[in-house]
Amino acid sequence: MTALHSIINNSKILNQTSPKNWFLNANILIAKGATLFVNSTDTDWLKINSTAGTAYSIATKGNLLIDNTKISSWNVTNKSDTLLNSKAQPRGYLVVPWDGTGHMNITNSNLSYLGYGGGTNTWGISYYAGDGSIISNNSFSFNYRGFHASDDASNIMLVNNTINNSYQHGIVAHINSTNLQIYNNAIHNNANHGVFCSELCKNILMKNNSVYNNTGNGIFLNRLTVGSGIENNTIYHNGDSGIRVSNSSRNVIANNTIEGNSFGVIITRSSYDNSIHHNMIKGSDLNGIYLYENSNDNTFKNNTIRESIGNGIYVQGKGTINNTFIKNNVTKGSSYGIQFFNASNNILLDNTIYNNSNYNYYGKSGSINTIIDTPFNNATLRFFDDQSRFILQYTDNKIIGVSNKKIINTVYPTNTTLLIKPFSKSIILDTYDMSVIPSSDHVNITASTNDFKSNEKYKKWSEISPPGLPITTKYMIGGFEPNTQISINVNGSFWNAYTSNSSGYITFLYDGYYTLKQFEAEANNKPALAAILFLVIIVIGLAILFVIFKQRKRMNKTLKHNIG
Repeated sequence: MTALHSIINNSKILNQTSPKNWFLNANILIAKGATLFVNSTDTDWLKINSTAGTAYSIATKGNLLIDNTKISSWNVTNKSDTLLNSKAQPRGYLVVPWDGTGHMNITNSNLSYLGYGGGTNTWGISYYAGDGSIISNNSFSFNYRGFHASDDASNIMLVNNTINNSYQHGIVAHINSTNLQIYNNAIHNNANHGVFCSELCKNILMKNNSVYNNTGNGIFLNRLTVGSGIENNTIYHNGDSGIRVSNSSRNVIANNTIEGNSFGVIITRSSYDNSIHHNMIKGSDLNGIYLYENSNDNTFKNNTIRESIGNGIYVQGKGTINNTFIKNNVTKGSSYGIQFFNASNNILLDNTIYNNSNYNYYGKSGSINTIIDTPFNNATLRFFDDQSRFILQYTDNKIIGVSNKKIINTVYPTNTTLLIKPFSKSIILDTYDMSVIPSSDHVNITASTNDFKSNEKYKKWSEISPPGLPITTKYMIGGFEPNTQISINVNGSFWNAYTSNSSGYITFLYDGYYTLKQFEAEANNKPALAAILFLVIIVIGLAILFVIFKQRKRMNKTLKHNIG
């Protein structure tokens, strides 16, 4: 600033009020190709006059390099930083205008009380150009917006900054912002969103940030934000959602810890092809994951959703379709594990949803969705109406049982399929240690005992096959005591016996021609004893015949000898 002061040579424009302290009372425009240094060599604090409706700015089309200093607005009357009594109250600001060709690098500095809601350029610290600029190790406090990028600003890096107490958002990426890298920042206590990608942003990467105590959303991807990543962040205690995606696609949300927000993750307004995986979502005031308003083809995988006060997962609306939930763990919620409200054609694959206060699965208002390869262990399922359904499928041909109900499993050579209708408002599901594989067409399997899963000694089921078709059915049944003789009765008659292996399983093929077969598998030794007795009788009989034969042969020899 010393060199600039000597050129201007007018203390009414730029005045050194004390050693290394400066007061700016005019606008500065840095021309293309020019460079202004503001650093601790000669500047500890640059105050920009922002008094009684008058405010000045520094605009750079060239290079503005700020390091290890402080820049703020200043109210001459109050002899303090200029506070915003309304968003339209002018305050000093820094900006790279749209035709800038250089950098505005800000490092190791404190920039505070800058900007106001006067529109373009006035937000506080704004980049409409400045590709390749670096903002690192700074404190941005009490600005209108902590940081603003727009109009093709790209390749700007924000690293290791603290951005807090903004009048509006902490970080804003606006129209056509591209390739922003937002790493290792603390973004907190801002009056609206922590990070806001407001419109037409691309490849915004947010990693290892702490985003907390913001009034709105922690991180918000809005209006056609694409190809962006939110990874390894800690996002907590925000007034709305931890992460919200609205009308945006092909974004990745991964490995974040999202705790104590009103919602954990919201996907809404026709958002599609987003991948949400390996996140810990805990203690949401409402829903852990909330998916609604025509959002489709999104994938949720390997997330843990715990202790939601509302639903663990809430899927809502007719157009909210073709979303896939894979291997998520949803537990200890105060309401439903997953609720579908007027939402159909979504797929749940191998999720663990258990120990939620109301029910683990809930279908309402005509929702029809498919659950695939999901092990149930006393899982609770509830319907609100008579039109909702759940379709259950197992590609390993497992058999499902429903408490106190005989339910038909339709088994094909490659899968088991069940249609769960609201024959009861509340249903308890269990997956049995039983796989059935028909050689062709299909068979219908119904387990007939309520303790089928837990009883190690006796299991009963029925098989119905199409009439006239020669079908061989392969059975693999577990849950028996290991190394135990199991007799198989078919339609009340003993058919065969098998010994369970060390894991308690038996395997056999049945190719009988009865259309209806009633099977009973019972652990006992009667068939084995019968077989042993039968063999003993045969052996004894053969021995007696042998003795009789020998005696007759001896008698014949004696008789011939006497005659001779």
